[in-house]
Amino acid sequence: MITLLASHNEELYKVEPRCVADIADLVRAHQLQVLTSTDGTLDFWFTHHPWLRVNRHATGLLLAITRFTAHEVPLLRGDIVIAAHDSAGQPTSLTDTQLSRLVNSEPSRREERILHRRFDRDLRAQRRTRATAEAAARNSLLARGFGRTHPRRS
Repeated sequence: MITLLASHNEELYKVEPRCVADIADLVRAHQLQVLTSTDGTLDFWFTHHPWLRVNRHATGLLLAITRFTAHEVPLLRGDIVIAAHDSAGQPTSLTDTQLSRLVNSEPSRREERILHRRFDRDLRAQRRTRATAEAAARNSLLARGFGRTHPRRS
C-alpha cells in the first residue's frame, strides 16, 4: 500500500507499509492513535508523546482536510503516517487524487499565523518543562550527595 510519511523533519515521503505493525514502526510507537478526515477517507496515524516536537507540516495537512479550526486542530508530534482505509477500517493505499489533495493543500495566511503562534507557545512550554525537570533532577542529585553519610573507620 502507498502512504505518506510526514516526517519530523517536515518532509513528505511515499512509503509502502504492509500492515498496521509497519505503520507502528514508521511512527516509532506501539500505541497508535488515528484521526480521520472529515470526509472519512484519510487516516492520520500517530502517537502522542508530549516530549516530541510538533510536526508542523502534518498538523497543517490535518487542518486542511478536517473541520478543525487553527485554534482547535490537535498539534501532531513526531512522525505521522497518512493512509486511506477500506470498508473494514484497515489501512489501504492512497489514490492519486488523495495524494494530490494532500500535497496541494495549504492553510490560509490567517490559519498559518494562528498555527505559528500555537507552535511557538508549545515550544516555549516544552522548554520550560524540560528546564524544570532538569533542575529537579540536579537538585535531587545534589541533595543525595550532601546527605550521604560515610561509615566510620576504626
